[in-house]
Amino acid sequence: MDIDIRTLSLVVVIANVFQAFAIAFLYVINKKYRGISWWVLGSASTALGFILLLLRDASDIVLVTIILANALIVAGSVFTYTGIMRFLDKHENFRIVLPVFVVFIGLYFYFTYVSDDITVRTAILSLFLAFYMFLTSSALLGKVPYAITCSARFVAGVETTLACFLVFRGWYVLFVTPIETSSLQRLSNMCHSCFSLAEVSF
Repeated sequence: MDIDIRTLSLVVVIANVFQAFAIAFLYVINKKYRGISWWVLGSASTALGFILLLLRDASDIVLVTIILANALIVAGSVFTYTGIMRFLDKHENFRIVLPVFVVFIGLYFYFTYVSDDITVRTAILSLFLAFYMFLTSSALLGKVPYAITCSARFVAGVETTLACFLVFRGWYVLFVTPIETSSLQRLSNMCHSCFSLAEVSF
């Protein structure tokens, strides 16, 4: 199980790194579209987060391998949301986005250092990621340029599906089957990342 999860983690990291380089290349050759640089940050942040998760078995620095790693994964969704809003020439609501992110960090600190509970941390990560996914989906379901209407609706569907899955995952680990090991948590995180690669497909 551990070997498979590490391998899948590595695949996710590589996929996000390649995605970041591909989007960065598009940004360099065509800078007229706003928001692309934020997508690069989103992919890079997610990749770095999973790299730190891979180091968890080799390092006992909790601040880095648990809190920073998952904060980077959530930040990746924030950056992607921001990029999509900029791309659509809309204004992101940082008065909601940033306080929610601060609350996430606070809760993750509490359930890591004060009350170490991997099940609650998994639920927290799932629900906060779902929140940003729903924000992104709602933006894509709104007014978008006609040329990208179909692809925007498709990505919105992917985002909504993933957000619903994350809400279900949060409920499931809290009330049905608690997370018992970090390996199971990483496997759960893989599902999110594999789906989230479709966020910038349009």
